[in-house]
Amino acid sequence: MNKNLLQDRFNRKKQELDELQKQLDSLPEDTQSLNKNTLKNPLSLPPVTDLQQFTVDDIVYVILENGTCAIIDNNINTPNTSINVSYVENLGKNYKVIAVYDDAFNSNSNIISVTLPECKTIGYQSFIVCSNLTTVSFPECQSIGKSAFSGCALTTVSFPKCQTIGYSAFESCNYLTIVLFPKCQTIHNYAFYQCALTTVSFPKCQTIGQSAFY
Repeated sequence: MNKNLLQDRFNRKKQELDELQKQLDSLPEDTQSLNKNTLKNPLSLPPVTDLQQFTVDDIVYVILENGTCAIIDNNINTPNTSINVSYVENLGKNYKVIAVYDDAFNSNSNIISVTLPECKTIGYQSFIVCSNLTTVSFPECQSIGKSAFSGCALTTVSFPKCQTIGYSAFESCNYLTIVLFPKCQTIHNYAFYQCALTTVSFPKCQTIGQSAFY
């Protein structure tokens, strides 16, 4: 393997460890107060409790507050599955889907498209290595977590309200050529590392991290 590539990978891993250490140093001593997203996801998603979970169409949800819910897992085994959901019903009540939690669809190759019109937050590794995922639509999304879409087959992405793109969010999306983020202000390290970009638009961006477009 190329020496420079090895050195680059080493530097990245070291930086990840340094960032994790900073998070650990800032944690309260009472670890019981932490939720499953504290170490991995800086997006402040609400904690999950088993009592609030339900499943509809092989997607697992957790009830949040004020008639909202989030996707936390899935049991999708049907190839070429498209997801399109704004509200989901449980026990006669409709809940708005406002978030996708960490690892919710991690490595599911059956999913080809995702449309979540009301989703505001995408968590850590939510869709990482969904190798057949080619199309996504999140018109209300404001934050994309670390490695959220890394290794997907996306070709074009447009997030009209997103303000923050996490570390390695689209890393190794080898077919990704067009990215449009009209309100994005912060792009973290390696966000679009090893993509095939030909067209980018970030008119409001103020901060671009290390090797974001390398």
